[in-house]
Formats: sequence, structure tokens, C-alpha cells
Amino acid sequence: ATKSTCSGKPIKRERGDLTWCLLRAMKRSSGYRRELAVALEYFGADCALSSLSAAELQKWINWQRKKTITRGRNVGSTCKVSTAKGRLARLRAVVLHFKGLGVSGLNSDAFDIPDLGVDPDSIEDSMDWEGFEERLKRLERLGIPQSHEHAFSKVVFERSELTEMLRCYGDTLGKSGIDDFRIYCAVLFCSFTGTRRSELTRIRRADVILDGDLPQATLTKLKGRKNKAVKRQVVAVPQYAIEPLQKLLKMMPEDQECLFCSDDSHMTQNGFDQRRVLYHADQLTKAYDRVRSKTKWLHAAGWHKFRHTLASVLLQQGHSQIPVKETIGWCDDSMAERYSHLTVSGKAVIINRVFSSTDL
Repeated sequence: ATKSTCSGKPIKRERGDLTWCLLRAMKRSSGYRRELAVALEYFGADCALSSLSAAELQKWINWQRKKTITRGRNVGSTCKVSTAKGRLARLRAVVLHFKGLGVSGLNSDAFDIPDLGVDPDSIEDSMDWEGFEERLKRLERLGIPQSHEHAFSKVVFERSELTEMLRCYGDTLGKSGIDDFRIYCAVLFCSFTGTRRSELTRIRRADVILDGDLPQATLTKLKGRKNKAVKRQVVAVPQYAIEPLQKLLKMMPEDQECLFCSDDSHMTQNGFDQRRVLYHADQLTKAYDRVRSKTKWLHAAGWHKFRHTLASVLLQQGHSQIPVKETIGWCDDSMAERYSHLTVSGKAVIINRVFSSTDL
């Protein structure tokens, strides 16, 4: 954020000196360039580092905190305190760099004065996992907007809430064209399998068997299987999902294989092209975002929320970690432990059924 240059011969740095460390970090990390791009946007490329007073830095922070993010996965939210703090630290590193090289008029102490404010994430991180409606009430009490990045990070849908959501999508998308109906079927499929977004793109016609006594689908799993063979996991298809999936198969072109993708461009002779898989996964998300943008689940519903919900429902009903691990497709038991706090209410239901007041 400056055109200032070092006058004279650079001072020799000793190993371990602060400026030496910063120089090394700046050479290794491209993150500094990304962080400083925000400073360049606000101050301008002609701004001299010597003009960065505490007051100017405070205005910059306030500008960041109010500005709405327009790109990336955090679109619609505002800058977090931790992000603004990181950007301030990067700019300070540049000041220290040129100050160490002998540029006069630089004040690194000005970076200690600005107030970063309170980060709502510190409040949200302490929130327990809970249902959607309960989370709405809590956010309203705390004054946290629903559009905040982590507002619904720890939320699962109760069974009644999930039923309401699926019914809503069924009413709006069930009578639409193939693109919208495909999204409805994908949401329906995720609700009873906990399938990851990328795994949806790998489900083919041959992987779904809806006829017979035991309707089933086979998933191709790669996540968490580094240096391991691809895992093929069979999941059961409940009765309520058979008819929509059969309808989707009839609507699809006869020469198309992949169930939840618009085409088969990501398929190869040896499996799937991972880059194209991610492209189709992004297309699924964009289509789903368009669908839920008109519902009350705009900020709360995402593909992974169905995975959280299935895990919590299974554990709350008293199922042990082994069958839940196999159903969800977790690689280790640590994932099940994330939901252990959700099982208290489920255990209470089981105990109350066994020891009812009428028996004592």
C-alpha cells in the first residue's frame, strides 16, 4: 500500500530478528498478498505508509466490518473480527518491514490502538447443537442476524422440521421440470442416507435398485480414504423415496447414467474425473441455493445439514456408534463423539419408556 522505497543500502539482518522473520514469511506466504489487497482497495496504491494513523486504521476496520461480502461461500455475510485482525496484522508486518529497512516516518504503534469490536462467533461457538426453530429463537434473543456466517453452524433438523422441509420442496419442485425435480430427489436422498455432496455426483443408474424386496443404492466414497481403495457402501432406500426416484429415472435421457447430474461429462473409463466431480457438485449447490432462497431455510439448509440430522436422529434413538458409523460412512469413531451431547434427550426417552411412573 505504498510507493515508498528504501534509501541507502539495506541493513543486514540477524537471524531470528523480527524483521528477518517477517521478510521470510512474506516471501513464503501468498496469503499476505490476498490480505493486503483489501488495504489497497481502501487506501489506494498511492497511499504512503507514513500516513497510516490510528484514526485512519480505525476507519478502515469499521469499513471492513460493515462491508457485505459479495464473492465466495460467505456471500451476504460481513467481515469477522478475526479476519479484520489478520488483515491489520499483515499491514503492520509491511510497516515493520520498511521501518526495519530505514524508511522514516513509520509508526507501528498506531496498530495497537484501533478497536476491533466483539466477534459474534465467540457467542455462536458456545451455542449448543439444537433444532432449527430453537436456533431461530436464540438468534433473535442474542440479536445475531440469520445471514451471519456461523449462525446455523450447529443446527440439526428435528424429524418434524425435516418432514416439513421435504413436504415443502415436494410441493414446489415435485411438479417442475427435470432440473428442479432432480434437486428435490437429491435432498430426499440425502435425508435418509447422509450422502455427501460430491458422492451425489457419483450415483449412476446401475447403482440404484428399486425393484424387489429390498430397494437399495450403492454409494462411491472417497473422502477420508487417502491411500486406500474406493469404498462402495450399500444403503437402503425407504418406501417413501421409491416413487420420486423412479419418476426421476423416467424423466432422465435414456443415454444418461448419473442420477443427480445434468450430464455425464465427469465420468471416465476408470471412474470419475475429480475436477469435473467438483464442478457438478458446485452446480448442485447453486441449484439448491436458488431453490431454498425462497424459503425460511435460506441460511440454515445445506447438504451437510442432512448428514448432521441423520446422525443425531440415529444416536438419539439409542443406536450405538457401530451401526451409526456404518450408516453414515464415517472413517472413525471420533465423528460419532461430536454428536454424543445430542443423545441425552434420546436416552431420557428410552429410560422413561422402561421405567414409567405407572410401574412404580
